[in-house]
Formats: sequence, structure tokens, C-alpha cells
Amino acid sequence: ISLVFTGLFFLLGIMFSNVNADLKEAEKMPMDVVSSLDQLEDSFILASSKISDKVDLSEMQSLLLAFAISWRDMMLKDNGITYGDTLHCLSDIVVLVRDWDKKGAANTAPIVVVIDKVRRVVSRGTVVQRTEVLPAARALLNFFVFMSCVLLFLASYKTLVALSMVISCVMTVCIFMARIIQAMDDPFNIRPPLGIQRWIYGHMAAVQVFPLTEYITRMERRKIKSDEAARLRLQTMAGVMLPK
Repeated sequence: ISLVFTGLFFLLGIMFSNVNADLKEAEKMPMDVVSSLDQLEDSFILASSKISDKVDLSEMQSLLLAFAISWRDMMLKDNGITYGDTLHCLSDIVVLVRDWDKKGAANTAPIVVVIDKVRRVVSRGTVVQRTEVLPAARALLNFFVFMSCVLLFLASYKTLVALSMVISCVMTVCIFMARIIQAMDDPFNIRPPLGIQRWIYGHMAAVQVFPLTEYITRMERRKIKSDEAARLRLQTMAGVMLPK
């Protein structure tokens, strides 16, 4: 029995440390992306200082908003958004930078640097999302959990209280640790699990993307203001009231 439990907890420790490393890295990704997007917007605004009459900030905001929504849906496996779709959104931003550069925008090099930083975070997030625990390690863990439960029932106990306490405590730890490792293996997945897994760890993801969701809300509000400002500017230039 001691040999089986030693192997079980040794394997649990190794697998938990591996998935926990990915979890800690995944927790930083939403905030890193949001801060980079804010930096991108600031860089675009500074770059447009000399050509404010030739460019439309609402177009830039639309592209940043489209990327944020795309990355969020990709990580949450929603709306069928793929890694390629998210990279395409970044490519559209690069095209916008090129167009601004042709129009005589100020220093646009920092914008490209930030875009590369965002691309790295997106790529790393895709790797974390797609990399799973080795099937052999998962099978070995399930085997150790099963054997531990069997040996606990076959062992002899002096009292019924000892039997119930030992079996309930050890089985709970083993089963919950195995389920936690499975849940942490895909930290962005918020799909409700089925059967007993729903009872064990519910339907919450290990990593929440609320910074990105809040950014999308802020950007939508800023875009509405930019659209209204652009409309007023066109009205002033044309000297007529444009239909709403």
C-alpha cells in the first residue's frame, strides 16, 4: 500500500507543478494584452499628431476592438474563432500602420514593436491552450487513483470510524487532485463539465478574462465618442447637417 500511495502522490506533485506553471503564465496574459492594446492606442494617437486631418481614429479603434474580441473568443473557444483569425486581425493593424506611414505619420516604429509583443502573447496563449498533459501520464494517474481506492477498501481497520475516516479523506484528496489537474490543464476553458465533474469543480475557468472584457466595453464607448466627433467634423467641413 505504501508503494502505491508513494507513486500516486509523487505523480500528483509532478503533474500539478507542470499545470500550475502554465496556469500562472496564463493568468498574466489577459492583462498583458490589455496593457499592450492601450499602449497601441496611445502610440497611434501620438503618430497621428501631424496628420490628424488625414486619418480617422475610429478606424484604428475598430481594429483594436476586433482583435480584442477575436482573442477573447479564441481563448474561450467561442464562436469558432481560430488562431489564424486572431493573427489576421493583427495583420489588419499592421496594414493600417503602413497606410498611416505613407500619409506622413510621426514615428510608427514603436507601434510595430508593440504589435510584435502582442503577437508573442497570442502565440504563447495558443500553446498553453493546446498543450495537454501527456496521455500516458494521465492514464498512469487514473491507474494509481483506482488502485489506491481498491487497496483502501481491502485494508483492515480496527474500528468502523477509522475505516470511514481514512477512506473518505484519502479518496477525496486523490479524486479532487486528479480533477483539479484536469481543470487546470486548459485554464481558459469555461465550458460546464459533465456528470460528477460538474459537482467537483463547477463550471468556472481557472483563468478569468475580465480585464479583456472590461477593455472591450471601454473601447466600445470610446469608439462611439470618436464616431460622433468624426461626424461633427464632417458636418463642420461640409457646412450641412448629415442625416443620422
